[in-house]
Amino acid sequence: MWNKKIIGIFGSLIEVLALCGLLLHILILLGAWNLLPESIPIHFDFAGRVDAWDIKPTYFCCLA
Repeated sequence: MWNKKIIGIFGSLIEVLALCGLLLHILILLGAWNLLPESIPIHFDFAGRVDAWDIKPTYFCCLA
């Protein structure tokens, strides 16, 4: 009985901490928005050269 209560408390705590971490990442991203480059490399060939670029809002996809 008490195991379910502890698991429930820790489960809720983990969810709150995960949400806080996500919000912190978004705030840091928005705070540094003007410092970020306009285009970012998203794909590299076998030689390590960039062969695909994308725009700045792609940073938000990394949070998903």
